[in-house]
Amino acid sequence: MTMCHDEKYNSRHSAEWLFRDLNNAYRMASDAAFAKFGVKEFGQPIILFMLERYGKDGVIATQKELAQRMGVSPTTITISLKSLERLGCIRKINDKKDLRKNQIEITEKGKMVAKQCRKAFEDLNKAMYEGFTPEERELISSFFIRMTNNLIKAAKLSCFPGERNEPDDKDSD
Repeated sequence: MTMCHDEKYNSRHSAEWLFRDLNNAYRMASDAAFAKFGVKEFGQPIILFMLERYGKDGVIATQKELAQRMGVSPTTITISLKSLERLGCIRKINDKKDLRKNQIEITEKGKMVAKQCRKAFEDLNKAMYEGFTPEERELISSFFIRMTNNLIKAAKLSCFPGERNEPDDKDSD
């Protein structure tokens, strides 16, 4: 009997299914929270955060660079960028050196929306961890880090940003 047919792995109470349910619940809750700010999908706040963090004065050279930093393909973020541009959260600036390229800049409105989304993430995380002790939260984090690193090694994911550090490394994000 193969693993995919094994009763243990198909149980709705297995760790794999529970993780999937948690991920789906988190995405639905975050999408509902972000909708208040006009943001329609989970990836849009991440784009704004990336522009704030890695952009020189809020500008990232190209869509390709932004996609690389996010670990996705440039076409994956095209729709999100168009939506954010329509919302007035970003603007595209023609690259003076290469007119085929556009630089991506976060606007003041984008910074405000990013701040609201950051607060929504904080509130969502606070709700998710309600009733957990700091030790339990630390333990959960260490398990997720180990699982992530195991999957990176198993799949030899060269495009993934890299192994995660243990929580006690106090690596600032």
